[in-house]
Amino acid sequence: MKRDNMDSAWIIDLLDEHGLRSTSDVEGFVAAQPITAIRSIRGGIGRYLRDSSRRKPGSTADIEFADYFASSSLRGDSGCAVWDCRRRKLEFMARYAALYCDHLVVPLQLGHNLPRQSDERRFAASVLSEVVELRPLIKAGVITLIPEGIALCREHAAETDSDISRFQQIADTIAERLSDKFRITYLPSQEHEMAGMLRIEGPEECIEHGSISYLLHEAPAWLPEKWKNSKSKTAFAVPKELVSNAHLVSSLFRGIAQDVLIQTHSASAAGARYATDLSVELELFHKFAAQDPLTGSTAALCARLIHTIPLFEEVSVETALELRAKEPEAFLNYRSALSKILGEYVRAGKAVTEAEARDIYEDRLLPELHNLEAQARAQARSSRRRATRKLATSSVLVAFGVYAGLFSPHMADMVKVAAGFGLVKEMTEAVGELICSPSEIQNHNLYFLLRLKQESRH
Repeated sequence: MKRDNMDSAWIIDLLDEHGLRSTSDVEGFVAAQPITAIRSIRGGIGRYLRDSSRRKPGSTADIEFADYFASSSLRGDSGCAVWDCRRRKLEFMARYAALYCDHLVVPLQLGHNLPRQSDERRFAASVLSEVVELRPLIKAGVITLIPEGIALCREHAAETDSDISRFQQIADTIAERLSDKFRITYLPSQEHEMAGMLRIEGPEECIEHGSISYLLHEAPAWLPEKWKNSKSKTAFAVPKELVSNAHLVSSLFRGIAQDVLIQTHSASAAGARYATDLSVELELFHKFAAQDPLTGSTAALCARLIHTIPLFEEVSVETALELRAKEPEAFLNYRSALSKILGEYVRAGKAVTEAEARDIYEDRLLPELHNLEAQARAQARSSRRRATRKLATSSVLVAFGVYAGLFSPHMADMVKVAAGFGLVKEMTEAVGELICSPSEIQNHNLYFLLRLKQESRH
């Protein structure tokens, strides 16, 4: 399903107007602009996104409908805030969108005026860098940016309060089940502006890379007095009793739950299915949302597959988008076949891990891909033999160098010359057999995957 990309024109024009084509361009631009201009640009992006996001929702009942909504984890908003780490997440999300989604809705954090101008500039640079990173997909209409957060009337705000209470109960249940798998440490700060740093380590299905650290501007109330003014450079392990009494693990899950709740409403408003690569987000979503659990699990498994399989990582986003534009039916067939395979795997109740994703690729996708490659090679050899026989019947064509330069830019002129000798039919058939994939190859469900593999070799 191709989206109208006219909505992207303004934001692409904004990047072009200021010469923003790379992260370094953004850094230089943000550093040179007065803070009032930075606020104006950020405010303009927010107003534009709010206006352009008012589109007709799609139907989530159609299993072939592939509109997705990127979770905080998938788009890199819930993990490390440093740009290099966020950029890796955005690169992965871009590849996920190009290789799996018809359309991906991505909330953009615009924030408010921050206390320090240096923080405002850093935040603005992150926002503009994200737009630059996603530019090819925005321009192609595959990704649509919307402002993060939702507006609710009094009635629906009251309903949301009830939902928050329910989500918090779910989060507390999960936290209690997993609390023994978490380790929390506190590292006193050596700087006057910071109180310290809190590091939370736990399962990777709950925390990106199994660890996240929070910079503390103020010492939390639960912190023991002896730690507050400590000059130690060694982290203090927070005792399990204190972790429980201060609700540190449950607070983490409540934060994730509240974020998932907001995104649930946003996904519904955008007419898109929720897509995440973090298991705990998916678990919370399934416990709350009416969406078919199979859909979210399949999307999550695809994220794991794209993250795990070298073939998907080797192909550039630009190449995938070009192939989608050239072979739209092939992409739809491939995406449908992939969803079906992943859906069957999810129904079997298997875990969404890198090992499982590798098994899917090696057991289901790779054998079919090898078989398709073998068919394509056999057809190519057969076509070359037939074309060689036809071309060899005319010394005139050989003299014009057709056989030696069959794919040259002068082919059209050669065809005109050949017409004078009444050889157009033979030549056209021969060339066609060499440059066209047989219909049985093109119509295969994994033909798009074959083309991706071919492109990855270039």
